[in-house]
This record gives sequence, structure tokens and C-alpha cells, in this order.
Amino acid sequence: MVVDNVTKKFANCLALDNVSVNLYSGECLCLIGPNGSGKSTLIRAICQRITVDKGKIYFTGKVNKRIGWIPQEIAVYPTLSVLENLNYFASISDVPVSKQKEEVNQSLLICALQNRANDKVNNLSVGMKRRLNFAIGLLNNPDIILMDEPTSGVDPENRNKIWSLIAELKSKGSTILLTTQNLEEVEQICDRVAIINNGRIVEQGELNALTERVIGRFWTVSIDARKSVDSEINNNKVRIREKITSVENELPCIIDGIKHQGWLIDGIRVLPPNIHSVYFELTDQQQNKESFDEYKPL
Repeated sequence: MVVDNVTKKFANCLALDNVSVNLYSGECLCLIGPNGSGKSTLIRAICQRITVDKGKIYFTGKVNKRIGWIPQEIAVYPTLSVLENLNYFASISDVPVSKQKEEVNQSLLICALQNRANDKVNNLSVGMKRRLNFAIGLLNNPDIILMDEPTSGVDPENRNKIWSLIAELKSKGSTILLTTQNLEEVEQICDRVAIINNGRIVEQGELNALTERVIGRFWTVSIDARKSVDSEINNNKVRIREKITSVENELPCIIDGIKHQGWLIDGIRVLPPNIHSVYFELTDQQQNKESFDEYKPL
């Protein structure tokens, strides 16, 4: 699948700004970014839930690829049972009538819901409802699966079950585009990552290569400091960022230098060279520009 220079504007908000990204067959691509960065808008554009203002989205290889969409919202009928929901969504999908029962049973099995098939949805936990969301998205045996924050709001046990489900889908050759704000999720299940901020793709690539390119082998130190005792005065606050090779040897010197200059330290964040440090390196300055008057290296 190819997203080629896609732009989408809502009123005065530029939600997608010349976004280009490829999704290759059999891979899991994670799309990550802050709230409001354009992740869900891009997913909805690919699903043709919205039309784009510029650019194009097209699929390579097999003609008439089937798309499965697992939305961020739990989109099920709470007064129906799990099975009734699946039967209903199968009946309005492109699953042939002759195969609907088979597809429903397969989705129940894949998502480990066969023992809860007759339970009303409003009696299920959030994690179970998420798995039902998955089951509905898989009904048409899709070639490409779009997942919008699939583990949002679930407990660790159900999150791990969803991760296992995604890993199983990958092992069977499914092609997956997944949005998330969980960076551990990125490390666990994704082959490549695209980072979106303010509607633009700021970086993309395989995890190790992306880390090497953006961070190198440095640890990233980010320190929030202020001159005034009143931490609510924005123009008294700064964020100090440094890259170091040894936390033990270099961090104490940095802290002493900040204090010597008369700054009061509010918080310290130290990140090793991984997707977490890449993410904050590429998004943190923009997200905090209204809270801090400058990024002040020592």
C-alpha cells in the first residue's frame, strides 16, 4: 500500500500535511505520534471514511484487496451477545452468505471468544470488548488490517493477549498498520515505525536503523529547570537537553552546572538509545514549545 503526498484539512486545522508512507506486504508498521498528530485521520483516509484534499492512496499487487478496520472506539452493540454482534457485522460486510458462519466461528477462535459467544457485550470487560472489536475487523479475512490504538484502556493481561493475537496474525502473513501511543508496544510487535507530528511524517524506518540515525549510541538527558520559585511562570522555565555516553560519569556534572547557574531543577528524564528517546527527540520540542521558553543546552 502506498500513501502518496496526502493532505487533509478540517476547517482551519491541517490534519495531514503531504504525508507519504509505504506499507509492505507481510509487515507490521507502527504509526506513532502525540494526540492530535494525525494518526486516526490517516487511518480513516485509508479506510475511505474521509476523502483527502490532495494526494492519493493506492494498493499494489493483488487487485481488490480486502481491508479490515479495527477502530479506536469500541464499535459494538452492547445489548447484543458476542455472537449476535459477529453475525450482524458479517451480514453487512462483503463476506459471502455461504461463508458467514465459517468466518464468524474463525473470528471467535482467533480472538479466543468462543467461550463468551453467548454473553451480552455490556457484561464484558473492556479487554474482552477490544477483542470483539478485533473479531469484527477480521471477519472478511482481510489482506491488510488497520488497527487504531488497539490496546487503549485495557489491563496488562488483555494487552498481552492482544499482542499475542497480533503476533499470530503476523506469523500468518497479515499486513498490519497500527497506531499506538504505547512505545513498549512498538518494540514488542512492529517491524518498522513512522513518527507523525503536526500532520507530517517526521521520520520512518526499521527500529534499530531509525535509532542509530536519530540518536546514535548516546543517552538522552532532558532536564526541566526554572529560575523562579513560581513554576507556573512560563518565561522562567527552560528545558535543557544533552546527549551523553556515560550516565554515571556525565550526569552529575550536568546537574552541578545547572545548579551553579542558578536554576532550580523540576525534573530529569534519562533515556537510553531506543524508540523512546527517538520519539521524544522528534516530538518533544514541538509539543512543549508553549510550556518552555527555550531549549537551552549547556
